[in-house]
Amino acid sequence: MRSIAAALAATLLSACGHPLASSGLAHPLGEASSDAAVVFVSSECTGTLIARDAVLTAAHCVEERSPWSVWVGGRERVAVTRCAVHPLAYDRPTSCGAGPAGSGTRPAHDLAVLRLERPVTAARPLPVLLAPPSLSPAWWHARTVRLVGWHRRPALVGALERLSGPNQIVAHEGATFVTAPASPSGPRTRIGDSGGPALLRHRGAEAVVGVLFGGLSRGSPESVYAATDAPLNASWLVRTLGGDFGRDLGFASADAPWGLPQRSRSRIGSNGVTASPRSR
Repeated sequence: MRSIAAALAATLLSACGHPLASSGLAHPLGEASSDAAVVFVSSECTGTLIARDAVLTAAHCVEERSPWSVWVGGRERVAVTRCAVHPLAYDRPTSCGAGPAGSGTRPAHDLAVLRLERPVTAARPLPVLLAPPSLSPAWWHARTVRLVGWHRRPALVGALERLSGPNQIVAHEGATFVTAPASPSGPRTRIGDSGGPALLRHRGAEAVVGVLFGGLSRGSPESVYAATDAPLNASWLVRTLGGDFGRDLGFASADAPWGLPQRSRSRIGSNGVTASPRSR
């Protein structure tokens, strides 16, 4: 997540060795927790395992350099073999590690997918919410999402800590939404949380509904964080991952609560953005 006080710089590769060894956490991201799928990408970025061999993160996390590897489940290091940036993330299409194209990242499409050299075993992928009950801003307003990420204190060089805290959606505009901590004492994002997931619990399960891309302060105690809307970029995600909707891709099957019904696919444009919101 971009720092409250400063913009996030280019992604740095993580240091050699196990990144969680000095975290000070007795049980870092246990396998039984869905948080095990929230991976350490670099000292400045987080990602989410959404398929056995794919990690969802923010485009600005890979604009200068694609990570060589990620840490999954707090114990398994896996090499990155390919990287794809959303074609609308910048003013013109760009590739991972090519540097920003134009005047900076477009928050509505600040997404990238890292493909791993092999399927991982340390964690189960988290589903992506492809077809929410409604795409109407009114449905999203005041709903609670959980922000998860990895950051270091002091920034970039200190011990690794995990962000995990409830936030309420206070605004939903286009393909982004803005959240604020559910309480004044709620956790604050730091450098390193960018690219981490916003998780929504619905029908008894957590699913990815957004990717953290920025933060700003609006005066104490309120801090506001913004995330790219995953459902409104669903078409690009599916094309990038390839294959059909299935549990092997980290998505629920088409007839499950998190699946994208066949009739909904035509509503998503070729640029990866939903063409016409639906609600019920």
